[in-house]
Amino acid sequence: MTTTIITQPAAPILAILGENGEHHTRGWGNYAAPPGETINTRLYGAVRRCCPVPGDAHIVEQVMARRGRGIGWNDDRATSWADIRAHIGDGWEITDDDLADTFGPQWEHIVALVRRIVVLTRGEVVRLASAASAAWVWASAASAAWASAYAASASAASAASALAVRSLIGQGKITQSHYARSPARGGA
Repeated sequence: MTTTIITQPAAPILAILGENGEHHTRGWGNYAAPPGETINTRLYGAVRRCCPVPGDAHIVEQVMARRGRGIGWNDDRATSWADIRAHIGDGWEITDDDLADTFGPQWEHIVALVRRIVVLTRGEVVRLASAASAAWVWASAASAAWASAYAASASAASAASALAVRSLIGQGKITQSHYARSPARGGA
């Protein structure tokens, strides 16, 4: 049974970008502005400003990239406002199947980690940074973690990478021993 995990309504995105795309831009755009101030931003900048659950915008961005509708698609001059508006539709529902397709069988842990990373306090970031070890970067799980964790620390991304790697135990040359020795697991 497929379950909706993340819901992103269209109305808040369109409130930021404009019903006719009058505030949509390509390139970096703006991610933050004082409340009530109109800014020009790209599609996923708008999603970051209005996603109902902190961190979910980073997850949505990765799912959409897997579907071929990532940042590069938004920034492509061949992508019209009509294309972007059609993509927004009535909003998005991201299911457990979407998350498993994007992040693998450890998707629940990755979603929990990304949601936690974006609400870390400064003190928590300092503590994580002091305990950080070399980060493992693996597949789109690490990409989502890095997108959220760039301000947090390498240890948070390392943990997401370890979760992604855990699902690969027994495939190719990856063994339980590799996972147990990973820096994110406290190994050497």
